[in-house]
Amino acid sequence: MNNSKGKKMFSKKTAVVVSLILMAFVTSGTVNSASGDKINKIINVSATIPTETFHVKPVFGQWPTDIELPYDTTTDTFVPYTVNVVATTAVGLSAQLQKEAVLAKGEDKIPLIVKLNDVTLSQISKVIVGNGDQSSTVAEEHVITLSIEATGTHTISGLYAGVVSMVLEDNL
Repeated sequence: MNNSKGKKMFSKKTAVVVSLILMAFVTSGTVNSASGDKINKIINVSATIPTETFHVKPVFGQWPTDIELPYDTTTDTFVPYTVNVVATTAVGLSAQLQKEAVLAKGEDKIPLIVKLNDVTLSQISKVIVGNGDQSSTVAEEHVITLSIEATGTHTISGLYAGVVSMVLEDNL
């Protein structure tokens, strides 16, 4: 790289060394956390090819793959996560969890409450959007709020991780 007077500011060799040092910091976690701290990220991959009459997607962007519930040290509670999604359906929408939603650290578990439009999800399918006019085949859009929260106070420190796995389906 040259400055305005044509002098070389740094060599290619310097750029390579700086890049290697930065890569070493990133791969060792030095840039991301203090020594001894852990950061855990899990990325679940799934794909759905929607139909014209049924699909659910966030109002803005993509479905979150990683979320973090911020911890409030004043109240010893977690701040809930919310996102608005748009459900397009001609026959209504049902949802259920595929397994219990928890944050866990060894034997310590923090239950998570997952809601769609204030309907608490469980492993039993629940109607989120009713069928409306059952004779209609015209798809309608419905804005739905997804929320994930941990209730109660929690004081056992450590790294907690979990997965929220849910199924969204039309009411056929």
